[in-house]
Amino acid sequence: MREATGNALVMTMMTSIIAIIMIFFVGSISYSKSYRLKNYVINQLEEYGNLKPIEENGSLNNELQNNLDAYFKDVGYNVRRTDINEACPNINTGGNSCGNNIYKGSYEACIYGCGSSTKPYYKVITYMKFDFPIIGNSLKFKVEGETRTFNDFN
Repeated sequence: MREATGNALVMTMMTSIIAIIMIFFVGSISYSKSYRLKNYVINQLEEYGNLKPIEENGSLNNELQNNLDAYFKDVGYNVRRTDINEACPNINTGGNSCGNNIYKGSYEACIYGCGSSTKPYYKVITYMKFDFPIIGNSLKFKVEGETRTFNDFN
């Protein structure tokens, strides 16, 4: 009987160790995907920076919006937008108020126009989401970044 108890304890320990390793592995993959998406959005905003990425109505340039949506789909970003106000609330950064979210796509990513009109910059937020099918809950963590400041020499 002692050997049966010992084997069960060893199997429980091995299962727990494997589960912990899998959690770290899945977490690192999700984080790297969210980080890569954030960097892509920042690079696209900086590329379009001199071409006015924001239209007069306060939303993104259509070409930029389509590029971001296509990239999110290609990468497999599975965080879909449910409620725009819940996903992208208004934020304040160091006393500077950022505008409303300017990304109106179907994925849960937030792009805010911050700074003054002569030195604007953009704040980007993507999410890493863990959805547990058995429990039914999901965990979301923010991955944030900012573009460089654009200088308007006009």
